[in-house]
Amino acid sequence: MAIEPPIYTIKNAHLSFGLNPLFTGVDLNINRGDKICLVGRNGSGKSTLMKVISGIIEPDNAEIFIQPGIKISYMPQEAEYNNFKTLRDVVASGIENFTQEQNYKVDILIKHFNILENQNPMQSSGGELKKASLAKALVSEPDILLLDEPTNHL
Repeated sequence: MAIEPPIYTIKNAHLSFGLNPLFTGVDLNINRGDKICLVGRNGSGKSTLMKVISGIIEPDNAEIFIQPGIKISYMPQEAEYNNFKTLRDVVASGIENFTQEQNYKVDILIKHFNILENQNPMQSSGGELKKASLAKALVSEPDILLLDEPTNHL
């Protein structure tokens, strides 16, 4: 039986802000089916590492390999909702190049999480926003789902 290669690999990652290194020499493999938890004190770089994995932030130095076709989705601690009219729009924004034919995916998650789809995000509770953010992260059916402190408001 052949061993499957990792779907995501980062080797010797370094990231600094100014003169202060946040992390150095980070090596990480993510395999299909892995469930990984990052634990550390505030300010230790957990969120930043997730942003590196998701491609939001580029490390100063690293070798990164992502298997072709792998989808990565990231749910931040605090998301911006100013550009959305409804929570439905928030969820749908998780699909790159969204088309009306993909509405069924949005409908499934809105029903599953009991999201108030027509509500304005700026008038929504923290819990309702967190449910919409989680649905947004899931709607693209990612291979790697990065949740940055997902239970704070659920």
